[in-house]
Amino acid sequence: MCIVIGRHEFSDPVLDKVQLPYVAGLYALLHRDSEDYLLIEINQCENLRELLTPSIESTSNPIVVFLECESLAERKRFLDELLKEFEFDEVESMPSKKRTELNTGIALKV
Repeated sequence: MCIVIGRHEFSDPVLDKVQLPYVAGLYALLHRDSEDYLLIEINQCENLRELLTPSIESTSNPIVVFLECESLAERKRFLDELLKEFEFDEVESMPSKKRTELNTGIALKV
């Protein structure tokens, strides 16, 4: 089962840090609400496992999906495309200006 966000197909949901690869790419943090997945945060990074391990360890029932992508230019292009589809708030106090979804009713295709 993959997760489609916008026009991009992300990985199967990852529930454990051991399943996160040491690769660059886009990631999305999701929340499971009954039968729907709700988008909480989306961003890009150089090392998925290194960045997301603290989030997974500090959150109860975290769900992460990712799209592997080595090229920084391509990651930024994909991220910009996705952000145009949603209204996001950039959290200034977070180190990488994490984007947090404001429209909590947005469900994703599974």
